[in-house]
Amino acid sequence: MKINKNITIVFNCEFPFLPHGQECEVKLNNFFNLISYTYLPLLRMCKNLESEAIPFSFAIAFEGSLCEMLSSTTILKKYIAHLDKTIEFCDDELSRCHKCKKTLKLIQAHKNFLQENKKDLIEYDSNILKQFDIYAQKGCIEIMATTATSAFLPFYINMKEAIAAQIETGKLNYRQFFSGLTSGFWLPGKAGYISGLEKIIRSYGFDYTVVDTKAFLFSDKIPSYGIFSPAMTDSNLVVFAKDMSASDDVIGGKNPYINSAHYLNTNRDIGFELSENYLSKLFNTSHGRRCSGFTYYSQAEGNEIYDITKASEQAKTHAEDFVANRLNKLKQAEEIVSTNIPLSSVFIATSEFMGNRWFEGIKWLENVFKVCAKNPEIQCSLPRDIIKNCKQIETISPFFSSLLDDGYAGGFLNNENDMMYRHIINATERMIDLANRFEHDTGLKRRVLNMAAREIILAQSTIWPLMANTAYGKECAEKTFTEHITSFNRLYDSLGSGVVNTKLLSKREHLYPIFSEINYRSFSQKK
Repeated sequence: MKINKNITIVFNCEFPFLPHGQECEVKLNNFFNLISYTYLPLLRMCKNLESEAIPFSFAIAFEGSLCEMLSSTTILKKYIAHLDKTIEFCDDELSRCHKCKKTLKLIQAHKNFLQENKKDLIEYDSNILKQFDIYAQKGCIEIMATTATSAFLPFYINMKEAIAAQIETGKLNYRQFFSGLTSGFWLPGKAGYISGLEKIIRSYGFDYTVVDTKAFLFSDKIPSYGIFSPAMTDSNLVVFAKDMSASDDVIGGKNPYINSAHYLNTNRDIGFELSENYLSKLFNTSHGRRCSGFTYYSQAEGNEIYDITKASEQAKTHAEDFVANRLNKLKQAEEIVSTNIPLSSVFIATSEFMGNRWFEGIKWLENVFKVCAKNPEIQCSLPRDIIKNCKQIETISPFFSSLLDDGYAGGFLNNENDMMYRHIINATERMIDLANRFEHDTGLKRRVLNMAAREIILAQSTIWPLMANTAYGKECAEKTFTEHITSFNRLYDSLGSGVVNTKLLSKREHLYPIFSEINYRSFSQKK
């Protein structure tokens, strides 16, 4: 029997590249937490479901700079050392909390969890991306392509060379780490979309992308099937819209799942509560406090100790509720639809949220797949499979939008970060000029041009304006952004003067040994 009701899970994974040998300890710790609480548990979920012969499918996109981080042998060695130190620290915690049996149980469970992470990483030969690629080859997941860094492409709609450079560098990066081809393209910068992008994306051979709900609801005409069926642009790019109600159930509604009293309170971390002297066994406290992973309280009022069993049961209940709600929404949409077409509810997740901020998120997702497997009315499907089953797709012109809270670009351009905008626009224009002036250069000059292109692509990341919006991240964001722009300007000036600063070039190449196949000519005007 053909199932016309689908849940489509899309993961967006982003993280900036940390300069080689000068990694900020707090940022590096944040990256390690993503590996520990999101990527390795997600792969473990896939392994568990596969062993139980339970079908699962989701799409996932890895930012180019994140791929470089996950493939860095130096950083992964540091991660293993971090695991060893954290596992060893568990014994200190067992001694400190020896009077509380409930807490001892949590510490031991955490120790087992960390040891399992280390075991898996060794089994994968430290190649996390390859494991995702294996599941992609099996058809369980689809790894979508995206840009080199999380640039907000609408800012560059009048500089199509800049968009082309981001996409082309992202494609080269994709081919370096993943086998096969993908038909999907993840819009970077929180799914930032503006009219005109569809033509560029389609020209690179991609078939579909994902946009915010507003892109459909405020389009030139509201699609007959609303957000529950893909639409198509004039350029034949298929677009899926985020299901706002699905996100509201999980994170944004009046009573979202993540606020359950049974779930782990990840804000109550000992890294922010215990003395610096004690924590010095785990990390250098002079470089700032950070999440240690040792959290013992639930989100219930007071100081209620976290109960693993209750949290697991709650995750199962929420998975059942999520699937039931999606099925109900899709049935309501089916009553309006006159033709028998596939309907889908698109849920967009981020690696920072699933497993990391919401500790039970991966377990919840595993239960979603299990619930769907038992329900003959609904299934989890990849976007590409839904497209194959659509005999007719309505044409629309999606509206300017993003996944930011305001739905547009408020987080990327405001009073806290607007100084960045004029600098990156000016520097990008200069990079395009360089690419057009030095079309066929080789040798040392080509190295300078490629490093200049690398600086621009790194500076275009939306991580810097978003960090600048926060009190704790503003100084670091402005410092890193300024370094990229200053380095680019110095490289630009050296090309103009004909005297290459080899010391600067070598230093920047050492700090950012990424995008090895980058080609500065991708910034040139297309002929």
